[in-house]
Amino acid sequence: GLKSRSEVEQAVRQMLGGRPGNMYPNHNAPIGSVKNPRILQFFREFFGYHKAASVFKDVDQFAKLDDFAQFKGNTASGLMYDTDALVLHILEQDKDVLRELLTTNKVFVRYWNGLNEPDQIQRAGGKEKYIRTHAAQSYNLNPFEHERIGAPLPLEAPPEQRCGILTQPSWLVAHSGNFDNDPVRRGKWIREHLLAGYILDVPITVDAQIPDDESKTLRERFSVVQQEYCWKCHIKMNPLGMPLEAFNHVGRFRDLEQGKPVDTSGAITYSDDSGLDGPVENVRQMMERLAASQRVRQSFIRHVFRYWMGRNELLSDSATLIAMDEAYVASGGSFKETLVTLLTSDSFLYRK
Repeated sequence: GLKSRSEVEQAVRQMLGGRPGNMYPNHNAPIGSVKNPRILQFFREFFGYHKAASVFKDVDQFAKLDDFAQFKGNTASGLMYDTDALVLHILEQDKDVLRELLTTNKVFVRYWNGLNEPDQIQRAGGKEKYIRTHAAQSYNLNPFEHERIGAPLPLEAPPEQRCGILTQPSWLVAHSGNFDNDPVRRGKWIREHLLAGYILDVPITVDAQIPDDESKTLRERFSVVQQEYCWKCHIKMNPLGMPLEAFNHVGRFRDLEQGKPVDTSGAITYSDDSGLDGPVENVRQMMERLAASQRVRQSFIRHVFRYWMGRNELLSDSATLIAMDEAYVASGGSFKETLVTLLTSDSFLYRK
């Protein structure tokens, strides 16, 4: 019954109105309880952090949430819900959404009911074990430094330790191996999702294996890929993934690896933006630079277009993409305004 673009816009704004959803969706129906389920699902698919539960990890290296039945025995899923809560919080503010997603040091933590109460500490086997096995350990936080919280609220992690979704344990676990980090996979994600780049598939003649050596750091073991034949592709991935070595393979911040200070240096390379390329000292420096980039913003908008349109963009969609980008900038980084522009565009209204 909608007969004009303005009527469509009114309907879209009504659909997007109000809070984006619950901070912690129902465990059995994680998307169904969110007011606009496709929005949260877009961010899950774009960042890929929802895949954390499919990566096998040693459970003993996660916090054991024995008193929180919702996440009992499935801590990777718990970390995913933490990131869901952070995404929904940023969407609720709807200001500089992409920058916040890439640089915020806010985190959500699943607290036990009755935080710091004596019976919980006793069941855990004492205060030290309670701290060591608490969910807050995934974020290098001490549960005794925070008062009991009835409703989920964001906590401020040290800015040198957490910087956006890519430093969330869920993302780090999802883009890692069973026992190690994976700077190649992480760098490939940054290249393709933020820098709009492309990495060729591994040639069938290459045995893509990193030698095992418990005396060396992962960076040292990856020195084998600096041979000319390998490096022509790895130079587009490894320098982007190496700053994330500041975290271990279950996403906890660390200063040492194999008894050696962690080297978090890296570089942004081949971005086709001379102001973006260059060395970085750590993950925050890299993410701050990426978050300020026009190229990264427009790559993100392309992924928004592809998700809601169900196809890649064409040359005939250029006016829609330009309008989405302009709407995002003019609104101060509002995801809602970007989506309204897409859903009232010719590309969407006259789609086949």
